[in-house]
Amino acid sequence: MKNQKTAIWKKIAKDFVKDAWIVFIGIASVASVVGIFWQVQSHKIIWILTVIILFLLITFIRIINKLITNKIDEETLDIPTEIQKLVKYLYDNKNYNDVVRFGTTISRFLWLNNFNSQRLAIGKMVEDSASKTRNVKAQVSALIDDIGWTYHITGNSDKAKTNINNGINKAETNQLYYFAAKGERHLAGIEAENGNRQNILQHFTNAQQYAQKITEIPQKNEINGSLFLAKAEYFYEDKDYLQAETNLLEARSLFENDSDRIVKTHSLLGNIYLAQNTENSIQKAKDEFNDGYRNCKNIRKNEYARNAVGLAKIEMNECNMANAKQYLEDAKTIFIGGNKTKELKEVNNLLTQINNGI
Repeated sequence: MKNQKTAIWKKIAKDFVKDAWIVFIGIASVASVVGIFWQVQSHKIIWILTVIILFLLITFIRIINKLITNKIDEETLDIPTEIQKLVKYLYDNKNYNDVVRFGTTISRFLWLNNFNSQRLAIGKMVEDSASKTRNVKAQVSALIDDIGWTYHITGNSDKAKTNINNGINKAETNQLYYFAAKGERHLAGIEAENGNRQNILQHFTNAQQYAQKITEIPQKNEINGSLFLAKAEYFYEDKDYLQAETNLLEARSLFENDSDRIVKTHSLLGNIYLAQNTENSIQKAKDEFNDGYRNCKNIRKNEYARNAVGLAKIEMNECNMANAKQYLEDAKTIFIGGNKTKELKEVNNLLTQINNGI
């Protein structure tokens, strides 16, 4: 925090010096013109004080304006790290209810913006605080999402499965079927990425059984939409593109009023079309990737990056390597920030192909 404040003040001082010179020249010019028409000798002290006050006032206003309009470097303020420090402060001071309230509220912001390491660290504090305060719902959510799924995204599937299974068991015991279904869907995703395809369908079945017990319609639609999306990924991996597209469009219909989740459909549908490799399907893929590229940036950064990768593949097919490289570099920056190991590996492989002229 101290280093961060020092950096900000250094930047303010640098801008002050720069602006002060500009203001000084401006006031000096005006003073010279005014001095021609007004005898300043008899009012020399007042004149000097007026110039100094004007000089400081105008410079100060210019600096404040830069702060308000974010023209002084935003990068000096690491928002997710500051959020983590705040939760740690609450946790260290045993304000466990506040840890749960704030931590659960901020979780989705961290997830959608790809701040995975902070989400994991805060999730652990939320889970322990929820256990201490007997907030079972918050504890289950942290085990399945904030800790479990985030562990998987950052490359530790074993710890992911342990936490998710603990969350599912606690959810089932307490009739929290929404979280139990979500946990089973996460396990299906982990098995899919690890190549254990024989276990995927069983997790889908388990998730559907829990989903049938959910009474709140929005939660039920969210889970069912997510299951259709997961099945679309499953059929895409099996190269059953018709079933993949059918399930994907079912998911899109359920996410129609959910702007956070509907953007997840673009990159997968684009890849389904791209894999079919016909002139018509490639054009449909390009349109889908462009829709995602346009819609995702301020909603889901990782989806924005996935659509960028899709557009890069199309540019590579058309031998537009410079455009492809730019898309891939944009995606790489996001994947590095979010510790997306699988996606980062694909991007690096594509960049190697471009650099080697393959």
